[in-house]
Amino acid sequence: MVAEFVAVLICMRTRGGTAVARAKDRIRGKQPKLPGAQRGYLATRYRAGGHIQAGLAGLFNISRTTVHREIQRGSALIPTV
Repeated sequence: MVAEFVAVLICMRTRGGTAVARAKDRIRGKQPKLPGAQRGYLATRYRAGGHIQAGLAGLFNISRTTVHREIQRGSALIPTV
């Protein structure tokens, strides 16, 4: 019974701390691997046909999966030629 009470107290404190952090804009979530400028550059280079995904992964020092994900996200932002 005491253990349950302590668990509830810990939960309340955690939720309270999270709410305060959100209010102060301290919780952002996972940061993107590439800044916005590099995302656009990556998608532009891929669409220009100069590089394949594996080559871009090596160029930016990220995984091929990340390159694929960024290209898929950027498809709505960058018009095709």
